[in-house]
Amino acid sequence: MNSSEIVQQRLHNQRLTSSEFKKPVEVVKWLGAVQAQDFHGAKWAIAQRMRDTTNTVVEEAYNKGRIVRTHIMRPTRHFVAPDDIRWLLELTAPRVNIGCGSNYRKLELDERILRKCNKALARALHATQHLTRAALRESLDGRVHWSTLSRLPAGRSLQLANLLPAFDEYLVAYRDRKAVFEGPDGKMLNTVNGIFAPTIIIDGKLAGSWKPAKDNRSVMIDLNPFRPLNSPERLAVVKAASRYASFLGLTATIM
Repeated sequence: MNSSEIVQQRLHNQRLTSSEFKKPVEVVKWLGAVQAQDFHGAKWAIAQRMRDTTNTVVEEAYNKGRIVRTHIMRPTRHFVAPDDIRWLLELTAPRVNIGCGSNYRKLELDERILRKCNKALARALHATQHLTRAALRESLDGRVHWSTLSRLPAGRSLQLANLLPAFDEYLVAYRDRKAVFEGPDGKMLNTVNGIFAPTIIIDGKLAGSWKPAKDNRSVMIDLNPFRPLNSPERLAVVKAASRYASFLGLTATIM
């Protein structure tokens, strides 16, 4: 496959070109897990893979426990579907425990202590859907702690532009990103420990970065394209920015 075919396949598999999903949990189950250390960015990542939605809809799904934000793959937070938590933990726990081993020893957390903590947490959560971290801490103190290979449907055109949040699965889910980052634009994205800032993607390829700032009525979107954009590209980016503002229920000011 050439680079153009690769990005088309990835955009389709990531449901960034078109999507049948109507609920946040459908997106999360499709992806398996969605990086969510950036809570607001992760909600936007889910929204871009749905037909039409708002921040309120995604946050409601989170507040009602239809999607769960937890430490699943490693200490980094992820959104996962409740039905998937147990098998994911069984799959990832051995590696996570190895990585956390030094902290376990430092804090003197052996299997006996961890079992007692788990029982205390289960009792605390038995009568309610959720508790704050402070409430859970009190309960402990009182007792003792992808990718599918489906083809792009014939005749399906690409969505021209996406404003992706930091940690979006379109970038972090792949070890080989040459097809997305090829050309001089790929060298202009500064990363911290390999983490990507919010990115402008045009036709599946990196074209710049962006940064939002909002108040009660509007969101200012600072665009930083890495090259001059032609008129269709500029229009597509403006459309993507407007979609982001609609997601927030705000008006957009584009810089």
